[in-house]
Amino acid sequence: MSVDVTSDSKPAVVWVYRPDDDRTNASCEANIFNNEGVGIAMKKFRTFRVNWHDMPTETLQEEYKNTPAFFFFDPTGKLVTKSQGKKVDSLSTFSKALDATWGKSFAGKLRTYQKSMTKILDRLDRVEGRKQVLDQSRARLAAKPNPRKQRALDKEDAELEKTLAEIETDEKTLLASVDLRPEHIPAEDGEEVASSR
Repeated sequence: MSVDVTSDSKPAVVWVYRPDDDRTNASCEANIFNNEGVGIAMKKFRTFRVNWHDMPTETLQEEYKNTPAFFFFDPTGKLVTKSQGKKVDSLSTFSKALDATWGKSFAGKLRTYQKSMTKILDRLDRVEGRKQVLDQSRARLAAKPNPRKQRALDKEDAELEKTLAEIETDEKTLLASVDLRPEHIPAEDGEEVASSR
């Protein structure tokens, strides 16, 4: 393929497509990439979208002629699985391949990571919604000032800022807790490969 799937010590997903296959491409985007769980998982992957017509040789075009197709690689560039054919735009098929690649690449379960990140994102949505309400209240208060209401808004704003900082810390902690499997951790010069924790 015309992409380097081994840099960054991350697993990779490569989508080989033909731009003239609008219906299937749109179906893949709608069924797969609009899914929140897929989006959450894909933050830990490198992703590539490769136009079949741009492949550098006819040999590669022949090898990857069944498009659209998804190829899933571990951090070393080893092909874990692929998805192509009639069910290529199936969320279930894609999710199984993603889960298999996650299992070969990271310690811990994909579902656990997705659930934890979803909780963080839900908390963030609630805080952002509350901040919008506060902004509307501030706009009304600007037209008709009231020191007591202003203090209450300032207090709630400070509490929301504190909550946002906690959410950011929780997200960073979760992202840092997703360890590569020991066999995928790059060794420093002259060192053996060590476990991730």
